[in-house]
Order: sequence, then C-alpha cells, then structure tokens
Amino acid sequence: MDACDNLNAWRVFLKLANKRSLTEVAALEHEEISTISRTIRSLEKSLGHELFVRSSRPLKLTGTAESLIAPVQNLLAQHEAMMSALRDDNRRLSGVVRISVSTGFASTSLPFYLDKFNRMYPDVAFEVNSGLLISHLLKNDCDMMVKTGEVDRSDVIALYRGLNYYIPIASPEYVKRFGMPEHPADVRKHRLYAYNGPVRSRTTAVVKDAESRPIEGRQEILIPNIESILNAVINGLGVAVDVPLNFCFAHLLAGRLVPILPGWFRPPLPIYNVISKNSWLIRRVRVFAKWFTEQTARDNEKRIDEFRSFLKEKYGQNLPKPPKTHFYDHA
Repeated sequence: MDACDNLNAWRVFLKLANKRSLTEVAALEHEEISTISRTIRSLEKSLGHELFVRSSRPLKLTGTAESLIAPVQNLLAQHEAMMSALRDDNRRLSGVVRISVSTGFASTSLPFYLDKFNRMYPDVAFEVNSGLLISHLLKNDCDMMVKTGEVDRSDVIALYRGLNYYIPIASPEYVKRFGMPEHPADVRKHRLYAYNGPVRSRTTAVVKDAESRPIEGRQEILIPNIESILNAVINGLGVAVDVPLNFCFAHLLAGRLVPILPGWFRPPLPIYNVISKNSWLIRRVRVFAKWFTEQTARDNEKRIDEFRSFLKEKYGQNLPKPPKTHFYDHA
C-alpha cells in the first residue's frame, strides 16, 4: 500500500507534528522509535517532500508539513465520523435502505413487506426506485435491487429468492368473444400485450415440453409496466403471455382471468436480490436483505404450490418443470 493511502500513517504524522518528538510519539503508539521514523519516511518518499527537519530539537515542520495539517485533520475527522456512524448502525438498526424493484411490485406487495419489517425495526426508512440495473448498484445509486435472470458475476452479493413463472392469460369475456388461443400460432389473431421494461428481456417464444414456438400478435402493444398490461387484459382488450404469476394469481383464482395456450409457457426465470458489496457492510442493509429474501422466497414458493394445484384441478394443466440450472446465493 502506498503510504499516502495509509490513514494510520497520517495519524502518526499529526501526532508528531503536535509533539515534535519521535520518543513521545513512539510511547503513545506503543511502538519502537525506528517504527515511527520509518512511517514518516514512507510518507516523505511517497509525497516526494520532507515533512520534518530532523537536525533540530524539537523537530521542526517543513512548509509542506504545515500545509498538510488542516486537510489531514479534516480527512481523519471525516473517516472517524463515518466509522462512528457505522458503529452506531451496528448497535441499533437505523437509517435509510435504498432499493429498486419493478413498478408493479412497488405498488402492490412491497409496502406490506416494508410495513412488516418496520414493526421489528421502526427506525429504518426506505427509498424505493424502479428499473435500476446492476450498473446503477455499482455506482451507489441504490443498496439493493431485484434482478430477474441469472447473476453470474463476483462484484456483487446475489441472494436467490425463487423462480418467476409467467402465465399466458385472457379475460373470460375476451375468450367468449374471440375464442381460446390453443397454440402459439393462434396468438397471431389477437392483440398481444407484452412487457418490454428493463427488468427482463422481451418474450419472443413459448415452450411446451421440448418444443419452442415464436410468439407474436396481430397487433402488439409493448408496455414497460406489468400492472398496465394486467389491467388491459382484465378489461378484455387483448391477451398476454408473460405476466408474472404473483401479479395474476389472485385474478385467476377469482375468475377475472383464465389461462390460455394450454401447456405453453415462457420458461421460468430465477429472481435474485442483488446487493452491492459496499452496502453489504452496512448492517441495516444486510439484515433487511436477508430478511426480505427469506420472506419473499417463502411466499413465492407457497404461491407456486397453490397455483400448481389450482391449474391441475381446474384446467388439467401442469406448470412447467423448473430448469435444471443450480441456483445458489453468491454471498
């Protein structure tokens, strides 16, 4: 490490600038005089300037040393304030956790999870964004983001929370008027609402067993908001093939929607809660991320099991099997 990047070296410099004695500073630091001397010489070598006139007693500061005292004091004070804040956060969970989720999840399920967490930790506040990417996470624009699809990188912490299933749907009234799309080719007769937001790639094909077929509509309306797609389909304006199960499950159970394309699905994708490594060091972020992952993973698995039974009992259909890829936490 370059001596100029060593905060402890600058602390020794300030003490020596105050005491003007290697012997006194060595005693304060519980170090040998030679160790203190090497620390100062390393700083001088790194800076390219002498800091003390060693021929005088007490030691005399050079002009360079005098000019550095104020900025070094400010630097060390800022570092101490940061460490103090982290220590306080470790003793009592407080402060802001900045997260990014889809707009649909932010306006439906997320408030209930945040309310539940705040019952345990009332001093934690949240700042919610939508559509941020891992690049934003690495620029410190947020602490945690929800990512659909595999996370194959080592510069973040990725906590696996389950699979996202995508259900082809229409309203019962729409099916009565325009017929049931049985095969992907049938969708060409219908207006298709499709997701094209930043969270995942656009759906271009559906799969049944080992067979894959392209999917396209007579007219396609691309929308970056799942709730808007869902509302359009519920109101009989068209069909959709890639609405996540957690958004349409209750509507399917209530009969406001029916599944279409029997046996054809967009393959499920893994969901991760992704945290920057810097934010992972902050206890409130780490505690929330672990709790949120456990809660959402449990609820997601329960929802999938309930829908699997519902789909089998009412429609005689099966959800696709999970992919064979091994998902795990990168923590």
